[in-house]
Amino acid sequence: MSNLSDFRYVDFATRALRQFRNNVVPVSQVPELARRYGRIDCFCTYLLFDEGLPDYVRQNGRSVSSYQGPCYAHYLPLDMDAPNFGDTLEAARGISAYLLDHWGMLEEGLATYYSGMKGFHLTIPTRVFGDVEHGADLPRAFRELRRNIVKRAKPEHAEAVDFAICDRLRLLRLPNTRHSKSSLYKVPMRIEELMTCEPDEIRCLARKPRVVWLTDDTGLLPRYQVEPVPEAVEMFAGCAERASEKARGDLPDPEASSTEATFPPPSATPNSSCIEKACRKGRGRRWRCALRAGFGPPDMQRKRRRACSNRSPRGAVRRWTRGKWGRSLRRRTGQAATATSSAAETGAATHRTPRSSAGIARTPTGESAGRIRQRWRTSQDRALPSDIPPCSYHVLNCGGC
Repeated sequence: MSNLSDFRYVDFATRALRQFRNNVVPVSQVPELARRYGRIDCFCTYLLFDEGLPDYVRQNGRSVSSYQGPCYAHYLPLDMDAPNFGDTLEAARGISAYLLDHWGMLEEGLATYYSGMKGFHLTIPTRVFGDVEHGADLPRAFRELRRNIVKRAKPEHAEAVDFAICDRLRLLRLPNTRHSKSSLYKVPMRIEELMTCEPDEIRCLARKPRVVWLTDDTGLLPRYQVEPVPEAVEMFAGCAERASEKARGDLPDPEASSTEATFPPPSATPNSSCIEKACRKGRGRRWRCALRAGFGPPDMQRKRRRACSNRSPRGAVRRWTRGKWGRSLRRRTGQAATATSSAAETGAATHRTPRSSAGIARTPTGESAGRIRQRWRTSQDRALPSDIPPCSYHVLNCGGC
């Protein structure tokens, strides 16, 4: 069982490094790292992690991606950011007034920051919510908590509140670090300054670093102890319960086990909604592959003809014949990969596409990619060839299947 003192690791990030993030260090080293890299665009995770994160990074190719281990935070951050600086300021003032007036929080318990561009950060000590325990479900509880606070505060321009900072490895800009676009610093502000200063006056305050008086230099460790607020404790208990219910709902039911395959049978015609997602939400190479493969609604015909005339459909064929997506699709459609003769002798199976003596990749029907490309270029309507399985659009990043 981990103690709160074990949660002392963060992911440090800065644009001065070639590797922007994936730098797991103890939180005590963050101020020195920020000073070493010039205090320009320096970030770190607001959640603290135990030894599980460094071990995960070492085993995951030096990447923190998809880490789902336990975490803890001394502060709940609220991020307000909008194109209009005035709207962001009004939202920050409204939420701050609610926390001070309705919850009875002291000014020493609410740390406010100007982000250096057009945003504000309000950080609420987790001690206000009672005995908050560390765990893997804490980000979900924080997400529910942010929504409830904004819903009850009802500030003007509530749309300026950013609810996207709910993931486990979200980065926040460090205090007294300079924003490269505005050349202004993220600086702490007193409640009186937040409530009375105009936007130009706030920008003047951010021209140079200021003393951080409520937290340490990272903004993650408190210097003052605050008392729990009954209304906040009750709100957090309800939010934590809802977060646990949602977490249990995402898991499969152990009682509902079946030995039969649950994949739906392949459809004779592709799903038009999935095809439209592949065309409209795809980007770059995947988007071009979707177009030249013949996918898309009628209003995409012009772009599709242009893509077919300039690009080859070899990428679409490769997506069908190779990789884990190809294996999954072959299992769904009942098309097993053909094993080579050497693999058959040793009793092993391979997922690689059968190749001719010249090493030409072929589709599941045996026709080479070059032959299909030639036939597509000579066709007038460039419709989807009949020998490509209808479900091959699944591999084109449709996201809906």
